[in-house]
Amino acid sequence: MFNTNVKAKFNGIPSGGEFEDSVKAQGQYKQFSEYFQYLLTISGGGDRSKLANTDGTYADYEEWIKSINEHSPGLLSFQVVEVWTLMKLAQSLVLRSYADPLYDAFMWIVGHPDIYKTAVSLDIQSGLLVLHALAESLIISLDWAEFNLLTPSAVILPDTAHPYPDKNIVASDTRVQWGREYSHDYQRQTLRCVCRAVGARPF
Repeated sequence: MFNTNVKAKFNGIPSGGEFEDSVKAQGQYKQFSEYFQYLLTISGGGDRSKLANTDGTYADYEEWIKSINEHSPGLLSFQVVEVWTLMKLAQSLVLRSYADPLYDAFMWIVGHPDIYKTAVSLDIQSGLLVLHALAESLIISLDWAEFNLLTPSAVILPDTAHPYPDKNIVASDTRVQWGREYSHDYQRQTLRCVCRAVGARPF
């Protein structure tokens, strides 16, 4: 009865539209529905709300099938394989012979990264901001100043020897902001931080 119940549960969609509708009135089917667990995933096509809720009929399923070609296809899944694994499967003896050395070289680079640290000082003087390092993104204003770091794999770290001010400071891995725009609270401040990058200097 299990196959019969499953076909009825999904209104015959798994069986070309054929199922016994009368089985839904049986006591064993009600018990089946109570304990039956399933995972249903529908991707692509047009409206699939009825199918996702198991309320759809085989006619709804056929309409959804027709709509697949009318919508742009999407990527459902992909798999990434290491290049040295592919090299080991190659027919070329040369490629296979370099698979393990390439893996060893990669692991050495990962285990011995070049780390660069650049000290940055931002001087805010009565509406003038002076950055003592070449920034990638710098916004200058009268009562606030902001330094943004856009370099991949680089982060902004506080300078432990020169902490940030206690007030009006927002700091994250990629941004340091002092003050508040249009607050007209003009102050002289010096903000110091360290830009840390792996593999290359941040700027």
